[in-house]
Amino acid sequence: MRTAQFSCLITVLTAISLTAIPAGHVWAKNGTPQAQPGAAAGRPTKGPATVGNDLFVTADQFCANPSVELLNPKTYKQLGTITNGIICPYSVTLDAKGNLYVADLGYTPTGVDIDSGDIVIYAPGASTPTSTLLHGAGLVTATGIVSVTTDKHGNVYGGTSINYGQQNGGYSMPSVVMWPAGNPEPHVVCSGASQRANIESVAVDSKGNVVYASDNQVVECAAPMGTEHVLNGVGGAAVAIDTHDNLLSSISGSGTISVSAPPYSSVTRTIGAGLMNPTDIKLNATNTQVYVADHGLGQFITIDYQTGAVVSSVAIPGIQSAVKRPNAINK
Repeated sequence: MRTAQFSCLITVLTAISLTAIPAGHVWAKNGTPQAQPGAAAGRPTKGPATVGNDLFVTADQFCANPSVELLNPKTYKQLGTITNGIICPYSVTLDAKGNLYVADLGYTPTGVDIDSGDIVIYAPGASTPTSTLLHGAGLVTATGIVSVTTDKHGNVYGGTSINYGQQNGGYSMPSVVMWPAGNPEPHVVCSGASQRANIESVAVDSKGNVVYASDNQVVECAAPMGTEHVLNGVGGAAVAIDTHDNLLSSISGSGTISVSAPPYSSVTRTIGAGLMNPTDIKLNATNTQVYVADHGLGQFITIDYQTGAVVSSVAIPGIQSAVKRPNAINK
């Protein structure tokens, strides 16, 4: 489980190792490779004309200098910084249109609660917020937003913290909150009743079922607002779901990312090696690459989803979350 100290000050080092990535494969429903005739080698879907295949990163230095860093995905040099509209950005994701979503914890380095934590949205190429998804008065009190994801319908999901709920000797129950597409009013879709820890990572399958990671456990929540149950066959500090609904998850210290086919009762295979504490997992749009923010190693790591091999890594001290355009949206 991650500590309750969060940050956003980043230093990017220049030690980069890149290798060619084989392509031409997708992943079948059982989590094994399947040839995809005519697939282009690592070719992403084309994003908005005003942006490239940007890499957005948040990192951990007590939120003393809150920002989301925009990096060149090839050289990893800084291209820009987003600071407007955020207090303590923790995780990031993209939707199918290329909009950037930032989960904001909503408190200062001294722990002062400025607001209840929101999701801040930036249009492609923008450095000031396009809109903000608010928690909603009385819905989820005294909690920040730790994790964020979107689905193909434009719905937005946020996982909450319990940090503020510990004030006055009580706990606020962590939960997964959904903002329906085009609707600024959120509602709880997973109560987090079995957890007393932050919802560190959240993912949604093609049917709208939610899977989240909390305290190194993975919990599935059937849509809508269905029964929650801990997945005993897998665990994880970070989760992602590919376009065939295979679940990717990682337990801190395990060294690998596990891939589990539905119904997630056991691990189908593992990918990656030498990982320490992955705090974020993302896939590219073609599901040929997996991107891992490893907070323990302080590295952004790219894994070939077909072979499971680590093909590149770059040192980004304190990295907490990262997303590379174009991001995978479940179909």
